[in-house]
Amino acid sequence: MAAANQSHFACATFRPPPGLTEDDHQDVAFPPGLQLPVAPAWQGNYTHQVPATIPMEEWSLERTRHQLNILAALSLSTMNLPAPLKVYPSRPPGNFDSASSASTAASEIGEDNDETPELFSPIRLPESLLPKEETRKELPRELQVDALDMALARALQVQWPVDSKKLRGRDKQVVSPSFEIFPGCSFKLMLKPKVMGDKKHQEGFQRARGWGSVELKCVEGASVAPALKFWISVGDGSPRGPVTHDFGETTVAGLAKGEESFHFASEVDEKSSMFLVSLQAFPIDSSEC
Repeated sequence: MAAANQSHFACATFRPPPGLTEDDHQDVAFPPGLQLPVAPAWQGNYTHQVPATIPMEEWSLERTRHQLNILAALSLSTMNLPAPLKVYPSRPPGNFDSASSASTAASEIGEDNDETPELFSPIRLPESLLPKEETRKELPRELQVDALDMALARALQVQWPVDSKKLRGRDKQVVSPSFEIFPGCSFKLMLKPKVMGDKKHQEGFQRARGWGSVELKCVEGASVAPALKFWISVGDGSPRGPVTHDFGETTVAGLAKGEESFHFASEVDEKSSMFLVSLQAFPIDSSEC
């Protein structure tokens, strides 16, 4: 029985410092609160009480309980603390576009709200504000004519693509291929440069810097040509007019003064290096002229 108790409770032996024998040592008391548990006297016939050894399982349980108490104390102490403030770096000097600031504001809102607000939804510009190269259709390569339909009251439409090289030459006019508006009556469109001076060689397109006017001319069948109401446009510009004219009296007609001048150079399509001249015409009674 004593042997079993001795194996279960290991004795803590005091080692004397050098120079002292075991018989000369003095009992040293443990500091308050750090005393080791001791085995009671009834567990063995010992003349002195000896410290008892605590099993490893109990030490592990005590250590775990101590750690849990520390974690609980820390969690209680941090529950009432305010949330940390968001800190952003100061903005360095320089110019910044509005898109970067908008994206920063959007990210700030997105951290607190899963739904994207309408303020930061993708912006789509109206079609009228898009660059011309995005809204402009591919230009035809040759003159195109949509025939007149009197039954449907549909006007004749002509689209004439012009090479922009003509604007850099010294030509005094550029003439389109002929087209028929009314049976037996052929017409042509004519481009004329803006006059920039009275001196010689100042009448070509090169001197006009891309400015000029558009005229409609009856080249065949003027005697039977009807009076027309027509509109003219260049590039993506709005049609100008209408102009009413009796081609039986004079074979050439143009827009009214003040709206006859076009800047052809600004309407050149970069992809094809051409600009489009359009005509809409409809026959009317000569009394309306």
